[in-house]
Amino acid sequence: MIQAVMLPMILTDTDFLSKFLQKDYEIKNERQIMNWYNKSLIKYFTMTPFKYNRTYTLMNVTFSTLADVTYNDAYVTIQGYKFLSNEYRFYPIYFQLEVCSSVKADVMGYGTYKCGNFTQCPLKKNAIYHVCNWASDHSKLPPRIPDGQYMFELKTNFQKQPALSTTYYLTIFRPVKKKLPSLPVPYPNRLQKTKAGEAGLSLAATSPICTQPFVVNPAMSLQHLTYKENSARIISTKDTFEVLL
Repeated sequence: MIQAVMLPMILTDTDFLSKFLQKDYEIKNERQIMNWYNKSLIKYFTMTPFKYNRTYTLMNVTFSTLADVTYNDAYVTIQGYKFLSNEYRFYPIYFQLEVCSSVKADVMGYGTYKCGNFTQCPLKKNAIYHVCNWASDHSKLPPRIPDGQYMFELKTNFQKQPALSTTYYLTIFRPVKKKLPSLPVPYPNRLQKTKAGEAGLSLAATSPICTQPFVVNPAMSLQHLTYKENSARIISTKDTFEVLL
């Protein structure tokens, strides 16, 4: 009798990263560099970043391949470096993604294309593809990455052959949250001491906000009196009352 055996499902980096959603930090793009591309596999490849406004940097990309590209043909490795001690040093951020599956699943927001004739795989050889006004969706990046300056090297292989190398420089930061203004606290401008044996006391407040007098009963041991959002604290000692106005 043959029994069915349940094998554990192993998630690839593409499956794992497609599930992220973060609102923890923001990204400021510094610059992007196209280092080189394999001219035996890619006919040409250009990317032109430009400043859309003070906050966002967009990019135009034009490329053409010399071979058809479909699923499981191209892989990209992402290695991170953080700026420490006046240089970019190795940082434990490393992913390997299958290009076509990542574009389809919009992994880390890099498959969001709203302008141009490139949407997803497959790619036809010698066809010219354009992506215009492109920016990644930062909300789909991994959460809890520390603040700092980073450099990411992206190396793309096509059928185990080096095809393309690009470098991205960016800054991760948390926006400073504005604190709510605190309510004004009246400065204690007078300390009056009275004998506990007196039957009743009428104390006139000298604060510009609280101008009318109120009566303090020396029989009370500890109370908080409030008048027009200003507090008078009564502290009972052995033979005196201290009233802070």
